[in-house]
Amino acid sequence: QPTGSSGINAEYGGTVATLCVAFCVYLTYPLILYVPVEILLPPTLSTFSRYSYFSVQFWLRTSLVLVTFLFAVLIPHIDLFIALIGALASCSLALIFPPVSYLMVHRATLLDKLLCVFIIA
Repeated sequence: QPTGSSGINAEYGGTVATLCVAFCVYLTYPLILYVPVEILLPPTLSTFSRYSYFSVQFWLRTSLVLVTFLFAVLIPHIDLFIALIGALASCSLALIFPPVSYLMVHRATLLDKLLCVFIIA
């Protein structure tokens, strides 16, 4: 009788599959947080300049992990929320960004500028 979403029999391979998924998340999570840390680290270092670079970076990374954990715990049906964010991002990539970038490159008249503002708004 398969249990869970992986379809693996919990008696024989469920624990191994869970450990493999946890190990993969453990290895890839620093890669996911690379860009936010690079953006947030300089202002955080200037705010907490009396502390060492290592401790500021450690607590920044720890707080980002805890915030994402809190989002996962507090938002019910987070899978639907993630699907909504993905749908909005793909829609904007496919339908909004190409005309805006075209208008920004080829704008010459006031009408084109107003059209660009209308599309963004």
